[in-house]
Parts: sequence; C-alpha cells; structure tokens
Amino acid sequence: MKQIPFLTLIMLLSTGLLAQKSVSGELTGDENLNSKGSPADEYTIQINKTQILNVWLNSDDFDAFLIVESEDGSIYENDNIEFSDNNSYLSIIAAPGVYKILAGVYKSEWEEFEEPEKEARGQYELLYERGSEVNIITVQGRLDNSDQQLPKGEYYDVIEQPINPTGQFQIRLKGYGFSGFLYVESPSGKMYRSDAYDDVGGYVRVTNITPEQGSWKLYVTSDYSEDMGGYDLEIIDFGADSVKVNNTEPIDLE
Repeated sequence: MKQIPFLTLIMLLSTGLLAQKSVSGELTGDENLNSKGSPADEYTIQINKTQILNVWLNSDDFDAFLIVESEDGSIYENDNIEFSDNNSYLSIIAAPGVYKILAGVYKSEWEEFEEPEKEARGQYELLYERGSEVNIITVQGRLDNSDQQLPKGEYYDVIEQPINPTGQFQIRLKGYGFSGFLYVESPSGKMYRSDAYDDVGGYVRVTNITPEQGSWKLYVTSDYSEDMGGYDLEIIDFGADSVKVNNTEPIDLE
C-alpha cells in the first residue's frame, strides 16, 4: 500500500515535519454516504491554532476519495494525488475549529444515481498530520464601478502592503461573485500573476514567490470586463519551517 508520495516525504524530512499518525479502516458498504453518494467513514479532528493540515487517504482496494469539511462550511475534495493514482491527498490552511474528514470511495458523475458497486470496498489507511503554524494577513475589499479599469474594461484595486516574510509565503485571492485574477509586484519590481484556481477552496494563488522584505503591490482584478464583487486577499506566511442522515458516531482523531 502506498504511504506517502516520494517528493512529499523528502519535503517533510527536510523540514522536520514527519509526524504523521495513521488510522486503518475498512469500507464494507454499510457506512453512511458522502456528498457524492458513496460509502465513507467519518472522522473528526480538532485544530487549536491556524496551521497546515495534511491528510492522505490510501487504498489498494478502491479508488479513494477524500473530503474535509470545516465548521464554517468550507468543503475541500480530492480524488487522486496524480491522474494515474487511486490515492488522495489534501493540504489545507486550517483555522481553529473542528474538521470532519470523510474517507470514502470515488464515484463518477454519471454514477451519481446508481448504487455503489460491491467491489468498491476494502481496506484503507488514513494518514494525517498537523503541520507548521502559519500567519495570515487578510485584506478585504470590493471591485465596483468606481474603480479604475484596465484597457479591456476589467475593474481593479491596487493594495500596497508591507510584507516581511520569515520564509516561504504565498498570496491568494477569493472573489465573491466574480472570477479573480491576481498580479503581485515585489519591492524589487519582479512580477507574479495567476488566474488559476486551486482544488482546495476555490482560491486564485500566487506561489513560488521569492521572499523580499518591503512594500509589495497587490493588484486585484477579474477575468472578465466589468465584473464586480467583494473579495478576500490573504498573505500567508509559512514561517521558516515550511447528503444522508448520519446515523453513526464519527471517530475522533488525536
């Protein structure tokens, strides 16, 4: 049974964060169903400070499907680590609270109204890890028709923000009512940009940023002309470390 992707293992060893705990389980088909209509065991974990939460779901018997739900209603999903891999992995920035982890079987969209197949059962291993603590600066704003416009008509805001990272960091944008686009300019004038959504929370992220201390310019705009709406812009410093009624009790993770 595959435990941890090799590159992830190397990263964990290099940062001193190899502190996973594992839980073995088996799906028999008698479990409650997850939001995709497939059998899933339910676990809960308490997070006491804002930190990275890493979760792996590995199985040699079925195509694993991992869902993590937070108290505020955010839902994170992953079907596989790689396209050819049946195992699942999520790494989320978890605020304090109780998180529900659903370890289940993947079910494709065209199977939504079918009964789960009998062979989609078997043993699995759930690995989880509370990673390093992170610091987040949040800037809230809104794109509206009083803002400046780009040549093609997109409204934009410019936020000048002092950033003094202690190590690796990233910047992410979540737009409410519009598809976001993010430009980032470092104190030395280096430009980064992204309109690519991640698979965890629907954020546009700018990653692989070279740390520089000083005043950064953050340009928030949209993919389409004249789109408007509120947004959350977050600067995340990782530090020097890098629908069925539930009739069963969830399993508490330490």
